[in-house]
Amino acid sequence: MKEKDLYIEFAPQQSVYYVEKEDSSYGPIVSGSHLSANYLDDYWLKRKNLEAKLRQQIINNEISPIFYYMTLQES
Repeated sequence: MKEKDLYIEFAPQQSVYYVEKEDSSYGPIVSGSHLSANYLDDYWLKRKNLEAKLRQQIINNEISPIFYYMTLQES
């Protein structure tokens, strides 16, 4: 993979990758994580919705608090 194809601007999570540079040599570059840059906000939104749904099920006595915590630990 070329250096210009891999670089992602995402400061909160940086990773080191070894790629082919412009001068045909290989070396490390620091780039943001593709998954974090594109999917992290979606994950937190889905987790927030899951927590709200499970909390309402606890209030309605449909699930136990243990099930609530087990489910959140798995996600």
